[in-house]
Amino acid sequence: MEQHKKTKSTRASIILKTLAVLTTLVMLLVVMAGALVTKTGSGEGCGPNWPLCHGHLIPPEPTLETVIEYSHRLVTGVVGLMILILCIWVAVKYKRYKEIRYINYSAIFFLLLQSALGAMAVVFGQSNVVKASHFGFSLLAFASILLLCVYIFQLDKRSDLPVSLADQQVKKFTGFLFIYTYIVVYLGAYVRHTGSGMGCEGWPLCNGQIIPELSGQTGVQFGHRVAALFLLFGFIALFLYVRKKLAADRILYWSSFSLAVLCFLQVISGGVMIHYDLHLYASLIHALIISILFGILCYLILYVFRKK
Repeated sequence: MEQHKKTKSTRASIILKTLAVLTTLVMLLVVMAGALVTKTGSGEGCGPNWPLCHGHLIPPEPTLETVIEYSHRLVTGVVGLMILILCIWVAVKYKRYKEIRYINYSAIFFLLLQSALGAMAVVFGQSNVVKASHFGFSLLAFASILLLCVYIFQLDKRSDLPVSLADQQVKKFTGFLFIYTYIVVYLGAYVRHTGSGMGCEGWPLCNGQIIPELSGQTGVQFGHRVAALFLLFGFIALFLYVRKKLAADRILYWSSFSLAVLCFLQVISGGVMIHYDLHLYASLIHALIISILFGILCYLILYVFRKK
């Protein structure tokens, strides 16, 4: 009887972990699909209708923009159901962990929020300032699901979540980097929604100058570049500090190393986008890297502030 219970528990654990991984991947697909909608200008591919598309459940004779927008809606609906099942399961199994309960709530909240913003943008229209926030909320929804996935795997091998050796300097600097990263992400989304991607000709110089004339789309694009450069310096500084004083904390060490590498790749991918005139594949890689980076950063900030 005991062996049967153990086998049943192991099977349930495998199913839960599989669901968590699949939900994380599909949520990442939603973020990428949203970036694709913005890049291809497909936000009005279904007309001013939501949840219907051109007044139909399945749009007849769809254009490419309609296919892209409709696919984005379908994937969002599928991941919404997956998230609901995952969160209910996690809430029952890990109810004694306060941190996981909060992440559970945030996963549902940010998914509903970014879906509502997307729907309102279709039906009522929104300013570029509001539209740019949509990508940031999508990243928070993805990060919440990624965190749940990581926690499920960690608690499968131990009775509690790991606690960091981070000192106050690391905690403060990590908190600052989290806020600053979100600002940089917002600026990047604002660049896309205002069509400022080619506000600077050439890279790393902007219109052949170190500091160009800061007006219109050039100012928006240059501001994002400068902000991203300082973010890279920040992640490198965090890693160097951790390597020097807190290398024994392997989670902290490898997380800070990953953030520095990913931020460097993000900067390079931004340059590749400019070089290839905002090519679709380069733009999607740019969105993919920042999504993974932001997910790791969210994990790190919760890890360093976690108490025993």
